Amino acid sequence: MIMNSINKNGCSVCQTGKENYCTYNTKLRGKKVRMYQYDYRHENGELFACCAFTLEECRQKRNKWLSDKYNSEWISAKEKLPNFGEKVLVITNSELILSTYTDNYEFVKYGTSNDVLRGVTHWMPIVKPKYK
Repeated sequence: MIMNSINKNGCSVCQTGKENYCTYNTKLRGKKVRMYQYDYRHENGELFACCAFTLEECRQKRNKWLSDKYNSEWISAKEKLPNFGEKVLVITNSELILSTYTDNYEFVKYGTSNDVLRGVTHWMPIVKPKYK
């Protein structure tokens, strides 16, 4: 979803576990370019924000931030699956979603029992951040 603004009074309106983004035009070396402003708020409330030329670039930056911050690697759903009932972050073809893996061998949106997620490509266990 492309929104007109992703902040209110200079503060992000991004909800926990969600992403928000908008586009804007600017000049770079005298040429007009379209950029994406992107916010993602982690389940612990921490905000990631960036700007990039494409939405895919923003999501790649978010994934790197998550991996670096929480010292975890994304696990391919083709190679390994979580334990039943485990709360995990999943990547579908277009979203990052908090999920639970069920004994029906399905990922469902966290907090629901019947909102089955399709197209899950990778998952990551929820871990506590390491503080320095």
